[in-house]
Amino acid sequence: VTDVNSTNLAYVLYTSGSTGKPKGVMIEHHSVINKLEWMQSQHPLNYKDTIMLKTPVTFDVSVWELFWWMFNGASVAILPPGGEKDPKTIIEEVESKSVTTIVFVPSMFAPFVSYVKANNLTNRLSSLKWIIQIGEALNPLLVRDFNMLLTPEFNPLMVNTYGPTEATVAVSWYDCPKEIDIEKIYIGKPIFNTRLLVLNQKNKIQPVGIPGELIITGANLSRGYLNRPELNSEKFIEFEYLDGRKLIGYKTGDIVKWTAEGNIDFIGRDDSQVKIRGYRIELGDIESKLLDFPKIKAVAVVVNQSNPDNKNIVGYVVLKKAGISNIKEIRQYLASRLPEYMIPSHLMILEELPLNTSGKINRKALPEPVFLSNEKFVAPANSYEKRLKRVWENVLGLKDVSVTNNFFDIGGNSLLAISMVSEIKEQLDIYMDPIHVLEYSSIRRLAQYLSDKDRVMEVKREVLAENTETRKQGFSRLQKRRSKLS
Repeated sequence: VTDVNSTNLAYVLYTSGSTGKPKGVMIEHHSVINKLEWMQSQHPLNYKDTIMLKTPVTFDVSVWELFWWMFNGASVAILPPGGEKDPKTIIEEVESKSVTTIVFVPSMFAPFVSYVKANNLTNRLSSLKWIIQIGEALNPLLVRDFNMLLTPEFNPLMVNTYGPTEATVAVSWYDCPKEIDIEKIYIGKPIFNTRLLVLNQKNKIQPVGIPGELIITGANLSRGYLNRPELNSEKFIEFEYLDGRKLIGYKTGDIVKWTAEGNIDFIGRDDSQVKIRGYRIELGDIESKLLDFPKIKAVAVVVNQSNPDNKNIVGYVVLKKAGISNIKEIRQYLASRLPEYMIPSHLMILEELPLNTSGKINRKALPEPVFLSNEKFVAPANSYEKRLKRVWENVLGLKDVSVTNNFFDIGGNSLLAISMVSEIKEQLDIYMDPIHVLEYSSIRRLAQYLSDKDRVMEVKREVLAENTETRKQGFSRLQKRRSKLS
């Protein structure tokens, strides 16, 4: 016997706050159950299914992975810590545990697809039935690239889902088409016991085809923010439905419109909130941390979207006195106060921020991000370094990268490391792990590692052994060999 009921609190999950103060979102039991029961009705798991647990528990998508399987007699495969950033580890787990269901953030799925394509590994993913996307807008080009890999033996359904933390993981879904020629991916239709409404600035319902703000109401709605009454009254509003009833809905800040087919078309955000690698981030949160640095006078933080598959954060800084600080010092300061995914990929020091006629920062007039380094430029010394330099510049979107620059100091991250590995495989026909980008983080060090042809051939032989019937034994030998070679 228990006193717990459906309206009791299930968990509190914190999201980024625009003033530097995180917001605790309170989710009740019935909201979680509604989400899981809908998912089971739409894509039913049974005792033959296995879902992969690879999402950090600080991210609400983990609720799917933690609980969905146990209610329905399925199994869970727990990915090793950090494995979510390594396509090779994911593929090994999918194959060895016969994983049928996996959840991805689109920005992490893109390098995964590139890795699978570059290494022709779809045969090792044949157990997959469902690939669920959430956390960011899903690019039709990414879906097209994925669909080009489909075969009769590898033909999972990709499901695009949408939902903020304030509405319990996800409130809509869209089964992605499997054609090659795709123009649009929608966030789809609402799950059951949930209403999705498009309102104008006067909180009146918009007709089909007319953009407005997406409002969520129904069973998935959270209790609100913990100890934040002012914010609750701002974000959880009362409005009048078509039949005259008063409803409470969450203002998502997302601009959308209904299509004639009954799908919701995501257009964009109406504020400074963004999603990077699936994490919802208030840019003001990063700005407040930069302003805490005693040598900084003014800041502006924006998202560079020149590459839709790799959006990155750019910070512009004005110092109180010229020359009293450098990029490395500021980055180290942020690293001690922000999680890795919130640290800008590029930091630029400006003499002043551009302003508009009203005295506000003119973000459109901010210069394109350019990597600035205190290091002296060192040119490539051999063919390996020249070829790697071209790959680095292509992946990072930079020019004139020095062979001594550290990959992670010039805008690199774990996802770009995966893209780097795929590009090296395609351009240089050399197999390597993403971990090697971390271990050999400059072009010079990586070139020295790769130029050891005997070492490369041994790794290749071990990789080939993984595709034989004795793959497991081959993988064990590979691990031992790599530890000796490190």
